[in-house]
Amino acid sequence: MQAVPLNTVSILEVPKTLDIAWYNQAVSYLDYYERQRFKHYKNHRKHTFLLGRWLLKTQLAQHIQCAPKAIKIGITHNGKPYIKAPRSARHLHISLTHSGPFIACGLVSTPHGIDIENTERAPTNPKYISQLINPYVDRHIHSLAQSTPSQLSELFILFWTYLEAQVKLKGSTLYQEKAHFFQNGLLTPRLLSAITPEFAFCSQKICSYIVSYGCWHRQSRQPIQFVIVKNTKKKSIKYDKIELRPYKNA
Repeated sequence: MQAVPLNTVSILEVPKTLDIAWYNQAVSYLDYYERQRFKHYKNHRKHTFLLGRWLLKTQLAQHIQCAPKAIKIGITHNGKPYIKAPRSARHLHISLTHSGPFIACGLVSTPHGIDIENTERAPTNPKYISQLINPYVDRHIHSLAQSTPSQLSELFILFWTYLEAQVKLKGSTLYQEKAHFFQNGLLTPRLLSAITPEFAFCSQKICSYIVSYGCWHRQSRQPIQFVIVKNTKKKSIKYDKIELRPYKNA
């Protein structure tokens, strides 16, 4: 299987039906605790959990040259994943997210968070935006959008994914981060990235979904690559590079 480079956010579309060989391989990569979680999930959530672990462990195993089964993933009390074993991989940072048919996996040399959301599920009533996030975001959205429901909804989802990425970066909670999120923040003119005094963000749109990446501002010079992962009929994996997203410091 072709390896993706480090400092990449990989996006995989979950198929409606899984090839039996792929399914069995993915299950074999789960440790005891992951198998217990896997048993409790139902239907689509079962597949997203399984393929999320498969994607993460397959890529990580290629970078550190070990068997995927040797990789152990821990979870903090706030749900943030981290590498428990092997020790040779503990300097790397991981993040996982899923929405609809897509899974996104971050494998980066510095702390980060990622999130993916469907723009078609955003609120369409403008008055709810400030209630769901905060007045800082509300002002940004209405100053940038032309007040059409679709533009407001897409901008809302963009900011929401930035907020979720910040939460996952810090291992925090929405309640702790929401009140002051994006205070003194700035979006770039093309809306591909954003910066605040503490954090930097970038995003990529796939179909109706937005995938966003967040890191500490002081580490924002690290370029991040988004790639789409495709499962071919030959049961091998092909990676299509989307675009490099370097950050610009204010």
